[in-house]
Amino acid sequence: MTKIRLKSLDGLDAESAALFKKADDGMFEYEPEDVTGLKSALEKERTNSKKYEPLAKAWEKLGKTPEEISALLEREKDLEKKKEELELQDALKKGEYQKVLDGEAKKREQMAAAHKADLEAANGTAMRYKSALEKYLIEAQATAAITEAKGVPQLLMPHVLGRVKVLEQDGKFTVQILDPVGNPLVAGAGGEPATFKHLLDGFKADPIFGRAFEGTNASGGGAPHTKSNPGAKTMTRASFDQLTPTDRSAFMKDGGSLTD
Repeated sequence: MTKIRLKSLDGLDAESAALFKKADDGMFEYEPEDVTGLKSALEKERTNSKKYEPLAKAWEKLGKTPEEISALLEREKDLEKKKEELELQDALKKGEYQKVLDGEAKKREQMAAAHKADLEAANGTAMRYKSALEKYLIEAQATAAITEAKGVPQLLMPHVLGRVKVLEQDGKFTVQILDPVGNPLVAGAGGEPATFKHLLDGFKADPIFGRAFEGTNASGGGAPHTKSNPGAKTMTRASFDQLTPTDRSAFMKDGGSLTD
């Protein structure tokens, strides 16, 4: 930006003289502000003005606000529907039955499309609620069971959640315990569904998961123990189901017995 340099400020009014600063060489200098950015912004506004000017003129010619135009368009849609209905009634009077059937088919298609969209939205909402409910049911019951078994929820919860699912029957939700391969886990000779207690008993007998419980031999360090505690004299059927084939055989050979 070019500077204006004067030897003297004589002849300038006070407002103009205030714009000048005295330089090291004794001259008085005035450097105009850089207006490049302002020019760019002004040019942009001019471009936008040219772009929207025809639209503004169109609104002015119509003599309506954008809101009024929207209302008119909605009214036009309603009138179009009424027109179609009148045409169908007229066709019916004239005996043009195919035209009537085609019109009714079109109306049904439109209603079906609208219903489908509403149904999909409702199903999406229902699935989100169901998922949240299932998560709450599982975590609430699992936390209570782990706490009662004197386990550590932070350590056991991920593994417990992988062994349960929620069933819905007659509008009621129940939690089902699964075996390691995903089949329903049963307990007792009668094949009753296993509970969180049965599942946690199996975890407690495991040499790895047992460390997540208070007062078990699998608490880490201390006296050694056999895998899944096959040397125990009594064991729940759920715990027995958690053992490897080798440990099951060893348990039975040692005279172990099963309890429900």
